[in-house]
Amino acid sequence: MTVERKLQVAAGVLIVSLVTMGSILFWNSHQIRSGMTAIESSAQVVKASFKLRVLMDEYLDNGDKRSLRQWVAYDRRLDKVLADEKAFAHVDRTLVEDVTKTYRSVKSLFPQVAQVGAAGQGEYDSQDRKILKTTLHDMMSLRLEELVNAAGELDKACQLEMLTKQKLAERAIVTMAVAMVVILLANFYLIRRSVVLPLRALVKGADAIGAGRFDYVMESTCDDEVGKLARSFNAMIGRLKQSYDSLRDEIRTRQRTQEDLMRSNKDLEQFAYVASHDLQEPLRNVASCMHLFEKKYKAKLDAEADQLIRYAVESAIRMRTLISDLLAYSRISTRGGAFQPTSGEEVMDQTLTHLRESIEETGAVVTHDPLPTVTADYTQMLQVFQNLIANAIKFRSKELPHVHVSAARDGGNWVFSIKDNGIGIDTRHQERIFVIFQRLHGKSQYDGTGMGLAIVKKIVERHGGMIWLESEPDAGATFYFTIPAKEGNT
Repeated sequence: MTVERKLQVAAGVLIVSLVTMGSILFWNSHQIRSGMTAIESSAQVVKASFKLRVLMDEYLDNGDKRSLRQWVAYDRRLDKVLADEKAFAHVDRTLVEDVTKTYRSVKSLFPQVAQVGAAGQGEYDSQDRKILKTTLHDMMSLRLEELVNAAGELDKACQLEMLTKQKLAERAIVTMAVAMVVILLANFYLIRRSVVLPLRALVKGADAIGAGRFDYVMESTCDDEVGKLARSFNAMIGRLKQSYDSLRDEIRTRQRTQEDLMRSNKDLEQFAYVASHDLQEPLRNVASCMHLFEKKYKAKLDAEADQLIRYAVESAIRMRTLISDLLAYSRISTRGGAFQPTSGEEVMDQTLTHLRESIEETGAVVTHDPLPTVTADYTQMLQVFQNLIANAIKFRSKELPHVHVSAARDGGNWVFSIKDNGIGIDTRHQERIFVIFQRLHGKSQYDGTGMGLAIVKKIVERHGGMIWLESEPDAGATFYFTIPAKEGNT
């Protein structure tokens, strides 16, 4: 049976029980009300019977017509009560019939009594009238006494019936209360067994899964929705375990790959550093020898020899520059300085000092907004500013170079921007320019090794930031890079 069906059955039993109990209570209430009505009616019969007896005695003794009028009023009242069949519907009909029969005998004798009481003294001699009055008085008194006794028996019967109904109502109420408690306990047990305990087991299983216990199995022998959910839960755990094992193996594989890559990168950096460092001295000797060779034999050989010597000297100088840039690139991660509060204003001032000759030569205008203090490597920040501003001046258009540096807070980062009005860069090449030794122009147009932006990118990434470019050809370029706004940065 499904949980929904069980709950429907439980609710149905509860509703039927409530309706049944309500009906029983209503029936008991009706019985008690009818009993109360019978008691009130029997009390009226007793009272009326007693009053009839008293009033008849007064009338027969004194001939008081006021007593006779009262007797008539109580007679009508008693007649009305006895005529109401509903008043004694649940009382023994024999008792009611006895009262009615006695009352009718009293009522049949009443005209004679009233006639004797109303007759004058002349109709009968005093002795005969006295005998008649005495006889009628005795007969009426006897029948009224019988009426009072019958009314008393009827009243006792009504009270006994009322007491019986009260006891029945009390037993019914106690029985209903016990039945209601049993039904509520049964419903509580059913709900607890069918819903609460399985849900508690599911919560326990979810906690176990959350704690990483993928070997947990939830036991359930039910065929309802909770049982199906438990089986689905176990199947889900199995799939999660497979996924977890697969993911764990993949993570381990990636960790090993990452470790191998880190070792490889470290070896490559070490190799680049060693190679570039060790090549410095022989290349310096080659360059010195070529300078001496050029000085000694220039103009002593033919023009072709002079040109070859010049090519050799330029190549040696270019190779030396390339090796120097490669050495600087390899030192970014291994030989970088400590991060400390670094004033952007100081870095900007030092950059302008280093680029003073280039700025004066080109007539460039370099402006900047107030720059923040960030946690960074001062020397490397100086490299970033110097490379980006130098490139903005170098790749200028026909217009007077104008470079503007600014910074703005964006969430947890400071976003620096270097905007120029130079020749711009096509969107196709905006990723390529950050790769080492990548050049978009020939050596005859612009000097350089193609390492500047690669160095800038690696420095920014070492600081936990990122760099990107917005530009269009002949519309200038804006380089953006971020530096995390750590605690204390302003």
